[in-house]
Amino acid sequence: MCSSSATGGAWGSGGTFSFAHALEDVASAVHFVRSDSSVAAFGADPHRVMLVGHSMGGWLALMGAAADSSIACTVALDFWNVGANARRMRTDRQLDSSLTAYATWLTAPGGPLDAPSGQILISEMKEHVDLWDPDRSAAALSARPHLIISTTANESHPGLIAALRAAHARQVTALQWKTDHSFSAQRIQLARTIVGWLHDHCGT
Repeated sequence: MCSSSATGGAWGSGGTFSFAHALEDVASAVHFVRSDSSVAAFGADPHRVMLVGHSMGGWLALMGAAADSSIACTVALDFWNVGANARRMRTDRQLDSSLTAYATWLTAPGGPLDAPSGQILISEMKEHVDLWDPDRSAAALSARPHLIISTTANESHPGLIAALRAAHARQVTALQWKTDHSFSAQRIQLARTIVGWLHDHCGT
C-alpha cells in the first residue's frame, strides 16, 4: 500500500494530489482487494478484479489495466486522455491556456485538489505524454474485454478504439451516446448497460 502522504489529496482526502499518485492509488486499491483480509472479509475473488471509472477515473482504469495484465476487464466512461491532451497542449495555445487555468482553479485554496500548484500538474502531464496516453498502451490492453462508453463530444474516443483495433483487440464494446459528461439523462440505461456487459463479458 502507498503511504497516505504520497497519495490522495482530492476532495478532502489526506495526502498530496498528482496524476502519478492517482495511478499509485489504483494499484494500491487492487492490492487491497486481492489481499487475504479482503478475500476473508468480503469474499473478493482476487482472480477476477475489474476496473471501472468515469472521466479521469476512466483514464485511470485504462492505465491501471495496461500496467496490470491480471485485471480481468475494464469499463471507461467518457474517459479523459491525459497524455493526448498534454501532447495537444504543445501546439494548441488555447488548450494550454484553458487547461492551465482550470488546473489553477482546482488547486487554489478551497479547491478540490490539494497540490502545490496547477502549473505543477500541467508540467507533470507534459512530462508523461506518451506514457499516459492509453492509445499507446493498446497492445497491453488488447487481450482483455473493454467497455468504452463516451459522449459524442469526446474527441479521445475514436483514437482509442482505432488503436485497440489496430492492436487486434477483439473484445471491445465501443458506444458513443448523445448526452452530457455526467450521463445525466441516461443513468439507468448506463447502469443496466454496465451490469449487463460485466455479466456477459467478465463472468460475473
